[in-house]
Amino acid sequence: MKRLGFSVALILLCCGFALGQGQFKVLYTFGGVDGAGPSSLATDNSGNLYGTTTYGGEGCAPYGCGIAFELSPNNDGGWTQTILYNFCQDEACADGMYPTGFAVFDSAGNLYGTTGSGGSFDGGVIFELSPSGPPWTETTLYDFCQELDNCPGGDVPSGSVAFDAKGNLYGTTRYGGSPCTSQGSAGCGTVYQLMPPSAQGGARTERAIYSFCTHGSGQYSCPDGTFPVGGVTVDKSGNVYGTTVYGGHNPKNCEFRGCGTVFKLTPTSGSWTYSQLYAPSTSAVGESPMAAPTVVSESVYGSFAEGARNDAGAVFGLLPKGGLEEFSLPGGQDGSPRAASIVEDNELYGSSYGATNSSDAGVVFQVTSAGQETVLHSFCSEANCADGIGPLGMVRDKSGNLYGVTYWGGDASCPFSTNGCGVVFEITNPEASSKR
Repeated sequence: MKRLGFSVALILLCCGFALGQGQFKVLYTFGGVDGAGPSSLATDNSGNLYGTTTYGGEGCAPYGCGIAFELSPNNDGGWTQTILYNFCQDEACADGMYPTGFAVFDSAGNLYGTTGSGGSFDGGVIFELSPSGPPWTETTLYDFCQELDNCPGGDVPSGSVAFDAKGNLYGTTRYGGSPCTSQGSAGCGTVYQLMPPSAQGGARTERAIYSFCTHGSGQYSCPDGTFPVGGVTVDKSGNVYGTTVYGGHNPKNCEFRGCGTVFKLTPTSGSWTYSQLYAPSTSAVGESPMAAPTVVSESVYGSFAEGARNDAGAVFGLLPKGGLEEFSLPGGQDGSPRAASIVEDNELYGSSYGATNSSDAGVVFQVTSAGQETVLHSFCSEANCADGIGPLGMVRDKSGNLYGVTYWGGDASCPFSTNGCGVVFEITNPEASSKR
């Protein structure tokens, strides 16, 4: 695949629906009991969609502790939702509550993810959902913060998880790890590895393969980064890529927190070597990357949630031979990019997360190899924001259709929020329609 060419500053061409760039459709609107606050999607080979919602369901009061769900296409063009699991079914929510990590499948069809709270030590869990119902069977694979003094294995997992070829699962935690210069014993976050059992039926083993900000010159001086919330990406060689919201070069910028980092961890003889791929020295370039980067061949793509022109964030590409190419997103009605980008067929697709109002509800955009950037959909463009507010993670199916979720919007009668409980949407193959 050819790499995208980010050779010039690119400007959003319009706000609103771009004709000839795919059709937008809401597939499902959450109502509370069936979930609220979806944050990501996964897809299988049959075209079914899977995901989790942070709230909703019947696991606990008053707003629910989240669910795992499946959406299956019907012959009439509609979609059927099935609740695979309600979290907080076990005593004291030992099975986890408030799932926030992006779900991922293994080769056997089991679904994996994380929760930001709950578990035996209330530090969140890594869970596995196995097809058996519905409901599916939930197994807690690891409880975070097992050592309550400083949580060396990590505390509060978030973001995407990813497998390597050997079946190891990787992710990030917001806190925990070795004592750090900015948080003391609380830890500044980790990258963790969950290893398969050594014998069939045995337990998995978790370890932090990297703890952030264990060295520095003072408070908030974390050259390697701090607060990794986006999760990780693993390439074919087993290298692990991620981002941190804060830390990096020049902590006096970006409100004395540092502007964030893009990093790579390389396995070397049983240990891991940290490499910093990029760290902006000023918010004028961009700051606060909040999603795992996308790795294509030897290029790394990602986004800054803030900074750059109009403080609206930017999308960037790190090229194999070094150097940064990026484009800024204009402020106003387009939000900030917080989710991982999709790079396929020499096109990049991404979303910008907006606020809970109609003037700044977020967009889905496309960048072509020719450097043309187009808004595919501006959210809250339908009455009462029935099309959603705040788009997050997206996936693309074999036909090139985009699927995603919005954290808010949809039905205003949602009992948990006057802004709605979120939707699942589809944009039919924008690349194909643009070439007609």
